[in-house]
Amino acid sequence: MASMSRLRFLGLIAGILALGSTAALAGACSGSTSDGEGDGGSGASPNPSASSADVQALGAWCAAEQQRVYEEWAKDPSAPPPEIDHEIDGASLTAAVAAYASGATDIPLSKSRCTRVFVTREGGKVTSETIVRAPFTPSVDPATYAVVYKPASIVRWSYTADGETFAGDYDGDGFDEARFRVTYDKEAVREEHAPANDAVVARTSAVSAGEGLVEVKTEQLVDGALAVTRTVRAPLVQKACNPAQPKPPPPNPTNLPWKGPTRACSPTESDAISKLVSAALQKGSGCLYAAGMQNESDQVLKTYIRGDAKIECIDDQSQGFWAANDGGYMAFHGGKVRLIFNSQLFTQSQSFQEGTVGHELFHFFDVHDADLEAAADESQLRLMDPVYACEYLCFGNKPTTCHLAACQQKKVGTSWKGKSCEGTVKRDDVSKIEKARGDGVTITSCSSGHQVGSICRSKTNGTEVQFCTTDVECAAACAGGSCESKSLSCLPDCR
Repeated sequence: MASMSRLRFLGLIAGILALGSTAALAGACSGSTSDGEGDGGSGASPNPSASSADVQALGAWCAAEQQRVYEEWAKDPSAPPPEIDHEIDGASLTAAVAAYASGATDIPLSKSRCTRVFVTREGGKVTSETIVRAPFTPSVDPATYAVVYKPASIVRWSYTADGETFAGDYDGDGFDEARFRVTYDKEAVREEHAPANDAVVARTSAVSAGEGLVEVKTEQLVDGALAVTRTVRAPLVQKACNPAQPKPPPPNPTNLPWKGPTRACSPTESDAISKLVSAALQKGSGCLYAAGMQNESDQVLKTYIRGDAKIECIDDQSQGFWAANDGGYMAFHGGKVRLIFNSQLFTQSQSFQEGTVGHELFHFFDVHDADLEAAADESQLRLMDPVYACEYLCFGNKPTTCHLAACQQKKVGTSWKGKSCEGTVKRDDVSKIEKARGDGVTITSCSSGHQVGSICRSKTNGTEVQFCTTDVECAAACAGGSCESKSLSCLPDCR
């Protein structure tokens, strides 16, 4: 991996040098305002709004910073090449939350200050937000011969009184392949568009199902046409059952939605939660982004930075969960998110705590299948429920490529060979996730065993659910009922 990183670093630096970054540096820094000197950097960074011209100023400055880092490294090339990819860090996120709350309009999200969120406010209300991510890639505009700096991604949210919209350009080409719209308390729709013809190639929609329930439908391309691949009807209070091993039982397990009272967190608890959320967000959002789930990563970041989640605490008497996310799915309720923490959580291991918090943050983009959660055990849920799968992928101790596929809601398996599931996951992509985790855990191939999973619904009343590990077993055990495949990871012949 070091050699690949070195080649990528040298290639980007070579592009900057070839395009005359010295001239770009002079243009970027002259006349720009400052948000402080960098650590030995090339000068004050620009303080742009989200306009195209100012993003170019930020790109020019950051490209010059990348060149400076290269020149420092070139003095001792025996050392590992520096990492120039954007990495959001916990300290920057903590500072970003405070800056946002104070009314700041230009907020760094990384140590380099090259990944930033820009906020527009009118009459004291936020009307839009934009996140621009480093690194920046230089190119030449063929019409004007000007040097153009393309960010890794640029995404924008716009707000009205009754909803919000999102547009995400994740390759810097000017086309928003990711789009999202919400009418608060009624409907949320997230879509992925093809650049060639603007066709919708994937869609996730949520509608209110009454009584605190949300119905979620996922559509993906099947044989060239959009088809429903997952339907979930779930309460908006999502309870965490962390799959870290060994798994301590909740204080008082229950499958019923919890509606009890909360209390204000103590200063000690608030401090512990703040540190946990920062650590879980740094690892979790980076993991999702590396997994190609940029939209989901940005949704988690935005909700956290805005301070949309109200933090509350409970004690362990009669409560059956470690933590809960109330109403925090796809901005469905427009900022009315409650994160509820059981005081007993702080007696568990650090990895367990971070995974539990990450689980709740991941509910910002998905919910549980209540029937599946009630019938399957945790090892099975990790292969069939995106939130459990993403949590284990990003925080678990033995994640596999099938957990990755279930997190992405993509089929990894194309055939079963011996003891492994041979599929379409690329090793380079897996390496990016391992690097984002930063804890030395390796993502391995899917192990042998049952990886599919179906549920049988009783013909008697349609509410009794039995979990089966394969479709064949479900058909045999479900006489008079109906089977529904819940696999998100492997194909039916890959078990």
